[in-house]
Amino acid sequence: MELQFSKDLLEKRIIHLTGKITPTQADRIIFSLAWLNARSSEEITLYIKSDGGEVLPGLQIYDSIRLSVAPVIGVVLGEANSMASVVLQACRTRKAVRHACLIMHYINVTRSLSELIDEQKRHDSLAKSWEYQNSIFRILVKRSGMSIEPVEKLCKESRVLGAEEAKKLNLIDEII
Repeated sequence: MELQFSKDLLEKRIIHLTGKITPTQADRIIFSLAWLNARSSEEITLYIKSDGGEVLPGLQIYDSIRLSVAPVIGVVLGEANSMASVVLQACRTRKAVRHACLIMHYINVTRSLSELIDEQKRHDSLAKSWEYQNSIFRILVKRSGMSIEPVEKLCKESRVLGAEEAKKLNLIDEII
């Protein structure tokens, strides 16, 4: 049933991002984008209802949307939290339903015990995490037009943004 449902949506040029962003989820979305782009350059709609997830798969989805020849319209249904709000920023047009919300925050850093014990591994791991965080800041600054300071503050506060506030901050283009 789920497979047929996704296939029917894909035929209508609709992709959905639901649940956690994982490598498997990223692969599905990336391959769907590639398949749709190979068929035509007509608009693609990405429905988002996600509480975020892993950083690297989220950035891979972001990059794939940015590379799409077909315009991708992002529509937030419910929530676009964490990496899902970053994925939304890749879309040509960013929309949200009236009662949707976005949350941006600093990335969560989880490390293995061996990384914590080994000082060089710990340093390298933290440096990579800061590199990802700065990439996210640059994405948010570019798409919103805000300077870096308010973007950092927004991420530090992990504030829940309703659709109206997200629009005022230029994190979405339209409330539907």
